Amino acid sequence: MDDQHDLLGAQFLGELQLMAPLRLPNPMGRGQGREVGFTMVELSITIAVAALLAALAAPAILAMTQNARTRSMVQKLMSDFVWVRNTSALTANATSGTVATLTINADCSWSSSVNGVANPAHSMTTATLSQNAPGLTCSATTAFPVTLNFTPQGFLTPQSPTPTVTYLSNKGQAWPLQVMTSGSVLLTQGAS
Repeated sequence: MDDQHDLLGAQFLGELQLMAPLRLPNPMGRGQGREVGFTMVELSITIAVAALLAALAAPAILAMTQNARTRSMVQKLMSDFVWVRNTSALTANATSGTVATLTINADCSWSSSVNGVANPAHSMTTATLSQNAPGLTCSATTAFPVTLNFTPQGFLTPQSPTPTVTYLSNKGQAWPLQVMTSGSVLLTQGAS
């Protein structure tokens, strides 16, 4: 064994190394010294400070999570809106009339259909919506249900309203979607 290991108080037994506790000299010059480590008071204070920081951060994290869920649902609606509009142009069999429809309900759910056939993959049920974004509410500048009918060119039919539908998370973040006659939609992301 070399001298360095002896200074640390290590003993070697074959492959097994045993360490004796490291003793520091007492600054007052009395006694044997003390073992290195944390006292219960130091650990208690550290845990209390960590708990206080967690308690302060929890509401902000909860609000951020809820707003992210709302944003996710609004982005899904935007994606389904674009899909319905593009599908109406791709599956057009005529030059006029309604090809595809997107209906937004008062409970914030929506459904889509192409040539009268419902498409559940591009719809959102009330149960799925309440599970993914609990507390989500919506309002519109026209009466619910808001039915948007698309022509074979991807425009809204003249009978379709051009509303602004606003989705609101239960933490206060608003997501207004303005539907244009051209068949496009404008989103003001996360306006408070």
